[in-house]
Amino acid sequence: MKRLSVLLLLLLIFFLGVYSSLTTRPNAEVLNEFHRMMPRFRAHIAKTGVAVLIDYDQPLIRRRLWAIELKTGAVLLNAHVSHSMKSGLLIPRDFSNDPKSYKSCRGAFVTGKAYQGRHGYSLQLNGLEKDVNDNASKRAIIFQGQYRPWSLGSFITVPLVNQKLIDLAQGGVFVWVHGSEPK
Repeated sequence: MKRLSVLLLLLLIFFLGVYSSLTTRPNAEVLNEFHRMMPRFRAHIAKTGVAVLIDYDQPLIRRRLWAIELKTGAVLLNAHVSHSMKSGLLIPRDFSNDPKSYKSCRGAFVTGKAYQGRHGYSLQLNGLEKDVNDNASKRAIIFQGQYRPWSLGSFITVPLVNQKLIDLAQGGVFVWVHGSEPK
């Protein structure tokens, strides 16, 4: 019964995702937050032409990842991205930096090197905020390509999107992950 429920939920998410397949713009408040936060981490950013924004206030069925050309504001990539089921079913609200939590984390990251890993083409991430996401490397929080809606904390996109994202973002690109805690 549990497998059937999970299968039906995945099918629902897939079909709802088809309806949200048009390119969207980030929420204005989240985009402003993204632009306010970037200068705080300038010393860690090696590539300043593009940055990545993830808005975890948007549900799993929405395209909530954007690769943005900073000079023009153009959206280079807009895609679905996973979160940890332990952080919430459709919208993550419970974030953690604890290595054994298997929850999503938020805040400022910078990309590292691309590599071929257990899950194919992957991209290292380094968390830049103490006690918020600075355990990202220890937790193996990465960008990776798979066909799964949830992760153990990593950012999963479908393999074709993952390839494009990593090619755009490897080697020192700023990543901002927005997510609100419940009030």
